[in-house]
Amino acid sequence: MDEVFTIKVHSLKIGLTIMVISAVLYAATLITASIYSIVLIDIGSWNSEFGLYGSALREVGTLPLTLAISFAVVGVYFIIIGITYKETK
Repeated sequence: MDEVFTIKVHSLKIGLTIMVISAVLYAATLITASIYSIVLIDIGSWNSEFGLYGSALREVGTLPLTLAISFAVVGVYFIIIGITYKETK
């Protein structure tokens, strides 16, 4: 019984930690893009197809957003494992 509880708690801690990392990375990317959009206004080099913020987001890069979404999926997976884990014999 203690092993099952330990595995559940560790899976939940890992999942929640990964979710926090994902949220911080996602927020940092959006804040960076919003700051960079001010620079794009000054130099006037933004694409009208994507809009001002979309152009800034593409310039900042889609890799951080992809990583944040991937981390969120992995975090949810660990949380689900922690919630639904049952001892098998």
